[in-house]
Amino acid sequence: MEPTLTHDLYIVIGIVLGGFALSALLGALADRRRPWPALFALLVGAGLVGLAVSRQPEVYDLDGIAHAFIRVIAWARNQFG
Repeated sequence: MEPTLTHDLYIVIGIVLGGFALSALLGALADRRRPWPALFALLVGAGLVGLAVSRQPEVYDLDGIAHAFIRVIAWARNQFG
């Protein structure tokens, strides 16, 4: 099955959001603050990744995720640059 840009966007945004949320979560725990916004962002990121993988499971292995990042960057460059 051919990957679609929508699912590529879901997985790229989910991974980036999850990465930022994970660092915010660890920072909040280190400062003994409540990590609720970071947990919410982490859940949203995981949900986006799960949605993309559940729709096209054969596309998104480690190599497919790298290609998804390249496709999204190329699309953004063509649209906005």
